[in-house]
Amino acid sequence: MPSGTDRRIFGIKNGPSKWEFMLSLFDGIAEYPECPQRTVCFTLDNSRLVNVRIMGAEREGRSDEHWKFWGYASACFFSEVTVKVKGSFATTYRNGELQFVTE
Repeated sequence: MPSGTDRRIFGIKNGPSKWEFMLSLFDGIAEYPECPQRTVCFTLDNSRLVNVRIMGAEREGRSDEHWKFWGYASACFFSEVTVKVKGSFATTYRNGELQFVTE
């Protein structure tokens, strides 16, 4: 779970269904990140809402319900500013972890 000292990492306490998660990955143009693409909304452990464009995902272990993902996030209702993110997400329980990537 999230580190208590690193506030670039947040717990996800609610997120999309598996169907919505996969649509975000496949519905859009990955070669052009600035183009509109379907997003999913995650509720973080601090109750903030974050929209994420899933740009890539892979299975975490052998499960088809646990995923590592990466993409671009923006605050819900304010989409002009985006930041790279990566995380892990369990579609069964709709929880996981989201990290804001600073490079």
